[in-house]
Amino acid sequence: DGQSIYESGTSPTCASCHDRGTAGAPKINEPGDWDGIDLDAEALVDSTMDGKGAMPAYDGRADRDEVKEAVEYMLSTIE
Repeated sequence: DGQSIYESGTSPTCASCHDRGTAGAPKINEPGDWDGIDLDAEALVDSTMDGKGAMPAYDGRADRDEVKEAVEYMLSTIE
């Protein structure tokens, strides 16, 4: 499921940055951190696959469908 992928997927895991806000990553469970960010799941998956800011590119390292599950989990924490 998305939470499991978020917590223990491809290294560095989503949780390693998005739990603490490392390098400016928007934190889960903190809706204000996501202000000004396009919350379209596909756009966020694209950013994850391509890399953005301090976040490395996951293309070729992570399955796109699993990334989408993790993104959807993250979004569910800020609704």
